Amino acid sequence: MGEAETRRRSRTAAPPSGTGRTAVRVTSVLAGFGFVADAAAVAQLITSGPRQGILVAGVLAVVAGLLGLIPLFGRPIGFRAIFMIALTVSGAGVTGAMIEKYLDEPPASVAAPSASGTPDAATRGPGPTPDTTPSTSAAPPTPTPSPRPGDVLRQGEATLKDQDYLDAETGRIGEVQPRASDVWYVGPYRSLWTAGGGALPITPVEGRPDGAACVDALATHDYDLVEVGTMKAGDWACARTAEDNLLAIRITAVPVGDAPLKISYVVWHK
Repeated sequence: MGEAETRRRSRTAAPPSGTGRTAVRVTSVLAGFGFVADAAAVAQLITSGPRQGILVAGVLAVVAGLLGLIPLFGRPIGFRAIFMIALTVSGAGVTGAMIEKYLDEPPASVAAPSASGTPDAATRGPGPTPDTTPSTSAAPPTPTPSPRPGDVLRQGEATLKDQDYLDAETGRIGEVQPRASDVWYVGPYRSLWTAGGGALPITPVEGRPDGAACVDALATHDYDLVEVGTMKAGDWACARTAEDNLLAIRITAVPVGDAPLKISYVVWHK
């Protein structure tokens, strides 16, 4: 009687061996599944993968951990229980982090500007697309009109020392420049020559001439030089330049001794 009662009690207290093995298998499978899900979530979080994948993996890790704890309820806390608790906690942490990122993310309707600073086609309203292509065509330069006969090319003043040459079109004073220098001052004789030793015409005129008056004067009087020493301040002379333009020269002051010659002049286009 005592032996039979003992066997009956032992069978009642001990769970069937098949049930225990099933719980262990389920716990092991869920632990493996949860470990894979949690590892995937952590890996995607480290590599900044898609947020949806990280969130789903975290949720799966939590679910796997909780399901793994259910068969272990009422049993002594062992390695499997500790692993399932750690799995649940880590999965919950990943899930919470992703939910926080979703809450901080701006609404999808607020689109970020494109790299070029132009609104993206998806965020532009209806209407024609503005042309943002920078213009590469520059305004054509305004052409400089060609001078007409009689136009004033230059007005200026000059101080000529002995052996100085003057290019009237540019105002340059210095040594002779072929096909550019126009008049040449010889100080010891107080004479004003045209360049080339008098190769171009020059002549004194009465009063202040204009271009037409110089044309007429040079048509009837063709000299190599004018004697500045015989002229007085305010007198004028006309000449042709090396470029065949018309030159009117006013004697500002008659030089004395080695003093330089001071003149003013006007150049007209031929």
